[in-house]
Amino acid sequence: MTKLQSPSLMFERQKIYKTNFGANNLVDGKNIKILLVYADYKEDLTASQTDMLSKLVTACGFTEKEKLLINAAKEKISLAQIQANFAAALVVVFDNVKLSNNMILPAKNFPVQVGTQYLLYTVSIAKLETDKAEKARLWSALQGVLKQLK
Repeated sequence: MTKLQSPSLMFERQKIYKTNFGANNLVDGKNIKILLVYADYKEDLTASQTDMLSKLVTACGFTEKEKLLINAAKEKISLAQIQANFAAALVVVFDNVKLSNNMILPAKNFPVQVGTQYLLYTVSIAKLETDKAEKARLWSALQGVLKQLK
């Protein structure tokens, strides 16, 4: 018989999304406020990339518990899944990850409201790490979205 990691979750009526991140891979979608989607075939982000994303999330006013990183190269995810499983107000998509076949990829650093969520496409994490101008463009776009969310 297999022991459940979180048996209390079985009896609660809330959406749970299974990810490959961390030892406890059950995430309560309604606690996620910012979703970061990227596509990288490497196992993990580098320490400096993870640190940069953590600083970005904190600067936006979110906590580490309110963020979720999804590697779209390893976990196929669609816009419909995001809308159904997450209460995230902001979805930041790095590089050209296509979340929907019914939607043309929006311009980089130009937020698009889809239902109750803001979708913001930007350059790859690797490029953000080295290009200060791109990082400034992303921050400017994020500030515009954050004003709309308040």
